[in-house]
Formats: sequence, structure tokens, C-alpha cells
Amino acid sequence: MRFESWSKSDVGLVRESNQDHVGCFPDLGLYIVADGMGGHADGEIASSMAVASLRDAYDREDDTQPGRTQIVANSSGPMAWLVRLGLVRGGTTGASRDEALARKEVDRLATAVEEANRRIFQRGHQDGGPVARAMGTTVIAVVVHEWSRRLAWAHVGDSRLYRQRGSELILLTADHTRFGEPYREKRPVPLDLPHTNQLTSALGVSPDVGVAAGSSDLEEGDVYLLSSDGVTGLVPPDQIAEVLARGSAEEIGEELLRRALAKGGTDNASVVVLRVLG
Repeated sequence: MRFESWSKSDVGLVRESNQDHVGCFPDLGLYIVADGMGGHADGEIASSMAVASLRDAYDREDDTQPGRTQIVANSSGPMAWLVRLGLVRGGTTGASRDEALARKEVDRLATAVEEANRRIFQRGHQDGGPVARAMGTTVIAVVVHEWSRRLAWAHVGDSRLYRQRGSELILLTADHTRFGEPYREKRPVPLDLPHTNQLTSALGVSPDVGVAAGSSDLEEGDVYLLSSDGVTGLVPPDQIAEVLARGSAEEIGEELLRRALAKGGTDNASVVVLRVLG
């Protein structure tokens, strides 16, 4: 599989600072949107830490670290590149191999998000005083590689992941809000799921966090959108579907940001667009 990606974060028209951070690391197969909260400085720090922590997890050379995919028990050494390209199956074939790989990637991405949560929580409590800093962030992260048959995702909060396949737009993530909770175990998630600033979960709020995670199969022509609520809270689903169905990743991203600003730009607006080229 080959992919085209593009990312951008805009402060919007109302906020004085940008508490969002995006991460677009094609060499690692890692894509992230984080929307910070807790005051200008703390929100910016929390979202930046989320992106940096996930990048660190996937940038380590040790395949046993969170965020690294191990296709077989021993995928290091001179044959590793053959294994990752699928030329060495490691005892599994076809769909079973793809499913096993996807499960490992989902688990490792969720573990990496949990580690990001611990780092942010510790940063907010590092002074040891009676009142901790109100420091937190949402996160949506995906991992996909050239040898992947599926895309793995993990999220906490209300930053979202959409998939456009042909004319069909679906929302893969259910917000950690009172509106999203009923869809934690039930699908499909409605495209008109209301946005609210009353989160039931976010990174950095407590020492442990429940990470929602899953995977999606890949098809040529798929477009995946990772977005903060500064875009999806302003641009309605029918317009998101319209924009995702055309153009390059850059053209799609720029148009979504333009429409968010045209709707008032009341929040920081961030997107990562990922197209499957085949």
C-alpha cells in the first residue's frame, strides 16, 4: 500500500493561542491530532507532549517497545525487511496474518497512548503541591505501514477519525462524552453525534486512562480524516463527505480548514488527511 498524507493546525479566528498539535510522521507510519485543554500554556504543553510521546514510542529501534509492530516472535535481523513486506509469513497466512498483525498494532498503539497519559499526568503533578495543574489533552492517533492490510487507531476524548470510502462516510470513533458513551459498544456511530466540551475522559487527568482502540481494513481510494473539534464541530457531515471525496490530501485539508474558518473559526482547527493510493 502507498499513502499520501497532509497535516495542518490553525489557531482559528477567536482564540489567542493554539492548543492543538498535529503529528504527521510517514516514515514511522504514525499520524496524530491532539487538542489540549487547561489554560493556554498547559493545554499547549499537554498536546505537544502527547504527540512527542507517541513519536518517541514509534521511533525506538527496540521492537519490544510500545508502538513497534512485531510480526513474528523474532522480526529483527537481516530477514526483518522480508517479514515486514509479507514475503516471510512467520507461520501464518493470508487473513489470519493480517488480523494478528492488526491486533498487535492496536495493542501497542493503545499502550503508547497510556504511556503518554502517564507522562502528562506526572508533568501536571511534578511540583508536588496540594493543587495540581489542570493539564490535559484529547488524542486521536493512527498507525499504518506500506506492508499493512489494516489501519490501527486509538483515541481518548473528542478528536475524531473518519473514513470516506467511495460515497460512504463513517465515523470510526465514539467521543468520550455523554453523547458518545452509548456507542462505545454499539455501531455505527452516528455522523451527527453532538459535540460538547464536557469530556468524560482525556489524557493527563488521572494516572490511568481507558483508551478506545480498533482497526479498519484498507482499500485503494480510502480517505481517513483525523480532526479536532474545531473542524468537525463546525463543518457538518455532509460537507465533510463532499470534501473528502475529491482532490489531493492537501486540497482536502485546506478546504476543510477554510470551511471551519468560514463558520466562525471559534476554536483551534487541526486536521491530518491520509489517502490510500493503492
